[in-house]
Amino acid sequence: MTAALRVGTYNLWVAHWPATRTYDRAPLVRAALDHVDVLGTQEGTTAHLAALTDGTGFAAVGRSRDGGTTGEHSAVLYRTARLAVLATGDFWLSPTPEVPSTGWDARGTAGCAPGPGSGT
Repeated sequence: MTAALRVGTYNLWVAHWPATRTYDRAPLVRAALDHVDVLGTQEGTTAHLAALTDGTGFAAVGRSRDGGTTGEHSAVLYRTARLAVLATGDFWLSPTPEVPSTGWDARGTAGCAPGPGSGT
């Protein structure tokens, strides 16, 4: 029997990373990785994602709000020993989901990164 898939979410809060003199979120997020197989994130930059995947046994999928690798991401981190990506396909929450775009009443672009698709 396969162990239950443990899933969580965390707002990386780009305004407070890297650490400020009074607040360091990195240890909290790294500690969360000990308790999940999949972690949905928001407001993460490429540097944040690297800090959470380098040497942790996790990888990330998902492009940034602008559709590339710069800016904030809504990435999904997954434990590589447990899951494998079968396909990716980011989309934006808007009338034109195939391109980075602003939706209905939003102030900024918002996207979605479907996560891994196969358990091991």
